[in-house]
Amino acid sequence: MQRSGQALLNVLLFALVTTAFLTVGIRMVVGSLQQGRDAKGDAQVYNVARAGLTHAVSWLQKQPVQPVQVFDPKANLGNPEEEAETAAEEEQLGLVHEFEIDHDRKLWARYEVARSTTAPARGAMADGPHSPLYADPIAWSAEDVSGSRGGRPPGTVWRVRSRAYLFERPLATTPFSPKHVLQHMTLEAEIRRTAMQFREAALYDFLDPHQPAALGGVHVDVHAHGDRTNTELGVADGTGYAIWSASGLVATDHEAWKDGANLMGATLAGSAAVSPKLADQLHDVFGVSDLGKLREMAVHYYEDAIDLPQPQPPMDFIYLKPNGGGITFDGAPQLDGGGVLVVEGNLHLKGDQQLQRWQGLVFVTGHLQVEKACELTGAVICGGTAEIHGYEGKPARVLYSKAVLERVNAMLGTYRVARSTIRVIDGVAPAEALK
Repeated sequence: MQRSGQALLNVLLFALVTTAFLTVGIRMVVGSLQQGRDAKGDAQVYNVARAGLTHAVSWLQKQPVQPVQVFDPKANLGNPEEEAETAAEEEQLGLVHEFEIDHDRKLWARYEVARSTTAPARGAMADGPHSPLYADPIAWSAEDVSGSRGGRPPGTVWRVRSRAYLFERPLATTPFSPKHVLQHMTLEAEIRRTAMQFREAALYDFLDPHQPAALGGVHVDVHAHGDRTNTELGVADGTGYAIWSASGLVATDHEAWKDGANLMGATLAGSAAVSPKLADQLHDVFGVSDLGKLREMAVHYYEDAIDLPQPQPPMDFIYLKPNGGGITFDGAPQLDGGGVLVVEGNLHLKGDQQLQRWQGLVFVTGHLQVEKACELTGAVICGGTAEIHGYEGKPARVLYSKAVLERVNAMLGTYRVARSTIRVIDGVAPAEALK
């Protein structure tokens, strides 16, 4: 009898321990699944918020008057042939879009990008846009912050917030409601217009605009190692200068190089008298304060020219920062594209095997060497020595073109999200989202 009781006690103890382990194991599995769902949800709601930012960029780019002075998307009720940017019942708020993510789970997504406070009131909501989750006017409306970004013209820098939701929709006719929201997030970012300002010159240096008499650090040699008759620095169309520099050593008479007159085989030489004014040139041309901000504007960033697509697109914004401080295009790889090419360092173009060609702006922070078969049409900005050496049968040409630069501005001078400004101001970001 005593043995029977002991055996029963052992069985009960074993059952208790087993049950405890099962309970802990189940909780761990459930917790792991929940963490996985939460992580997936974080990534999903983040991507929905990014979609809102993308929609805001698209809306800004499509406006007929640039830069955009008022962020005020409409439902286009007056023109039914146009695709509506937002639903008629939502245009009080701004850009609003809903879409299905998972049909079986009845999971939907929604983003809201609120209008600017300067947008005119419509209908009953005279005190500003509202969100279904807020009783008060939205505090995260779009803002024109151009004035606080280096005194840029109004409408060139917009700070917008995109609020995203994951929610359940039990029935297709069920309206969006706070009680169905599973996750939410608000992203903030600056959307900047990258219109560029160019001087009317084929080649110019880092001049201080406040000291026009000072030499900006450029040395120009258009003939030293080549065939003078096959070396050309001039103007392709319109009026402009072959070279723009305030040094008497480099350019004693700008007027002689205006109105389409090209400088071929002439003797130009100069030496640096003061430090280059890189910051001034970045501000004047691109409207940014440093090279880091300029990298943000670029569409592509490379540390090795071999990574560039061959050939390059006809209109692109490429930033090169070579590891060794300099980069060479000698046919492998070949330079053959257009748009804006920025080289943080030295650039050597050598047309021995293939023509090296670019239509647009070439911006070099270091030294520039152009030799043999090369064609740069648009403008070149150089922070150090600039040498242009043509040879018989392989001419080197650097030509100012107003038409090319206008095309660059029309296609690349547009609104883009400044990636470094994206931040989560409400919600939980996935770990890898902002890397």
